[in-house]
Amino acid sequence: MKITEKIYAALLGIALLCTPSCQVNELLTKDIEVQQLSAEEENRVLIEKARNGEAEALHELALRHRDGIGTPQNIMSAFIYQGIFSSKSGEIDTSSMNIFEEGTAAHIFTLMLENPTDAPFMQQKLDELANVCPLEAEAFSILSNMNKDIDYTDGIRRLEELEKEGSTLAVLMQVMYFEETRDDTRYEAILKRACEKQPFYHALLGEFYERKYNGIEDLHWVEKAKEHYQEADRYALLTPRFARHYYQLLEHFNKENLIPCSPEEICRIKRLAGVKDVAANKNNREE
Repeated sequence: MKITEKIYAALLGIALLCTPSCQVNELLTKDIEVQQLSAEEENRVLIEKARNGEAEALHELALRHRDGIGTPQNIMSAFIYQGIFSSKSGEIDTSSMNIFEEGTAAHIFTLMLENPTDAPFMQQKLDELANVCPLEAEAFSILSNMNKDIDYTDGIRRLEELEKEGSTLAVLMQVMYFEETRDDTRYEAILKRACEKQPFYHALLGEFYERKYNGIEDLHWVEKAKEHYQEADRYALLTPRFARHYYQLLEHFNKENLIPCSPEEICRIKRLAGVKDVAANKNNREE
């Protein structure tokens, strides 16, 4: 698979590209009465609701991270919160993922995800992105021309420079590249750096350490995986995929009395993962 295809697959998988059918005012219903709190307290309440499976809270968190309400503006978190909201709604629509103001870098990039195989359209949008945010446009251009079979040392060096200059995409592109080329040392290093700026990457680091355990069966790696899954969960940033990984880890090692965890917590993660009981599924089939 070419790196460009990997970018699209990964971003679409992370975001799950949803439908923003609800408006902000519609979301602050009786179940999310947070108006009397400060913006920071509102976010904490919404995170707890999201951690307990309330989809509407995820959409509200997406909008707040987009706008920097009660939290530093974080466009990637906005993407991810909106994507998890989409997965719970059961609808996947690339065009409806765009909750960003027209003409912004995030809006342009989302449009690029809608038509990744239309070369003239992609070049047009890349030019628009370069006018709005040249750092991100350059980061995208570098990796979109890379293939895992090519030694692209200069390109990676430039992505590292763009990362230091504040490019969000430069971080993501390195993550994708080192995963695709299976450079575990540099993959772990970029994830550790990324975690300092974006808590979602803790989920990827948790998955990485889980794979390390599967390779050598050292419980140390399970503990590290749990630590990072917990950190992503603390911000309600476990997508269904990572919630499923975390649930399976807790379920297995708790039964073995190796990783203690309360039944209530395991059930909560199970709900986030969308895992249904076998007995319930059997009853549904019989009905």
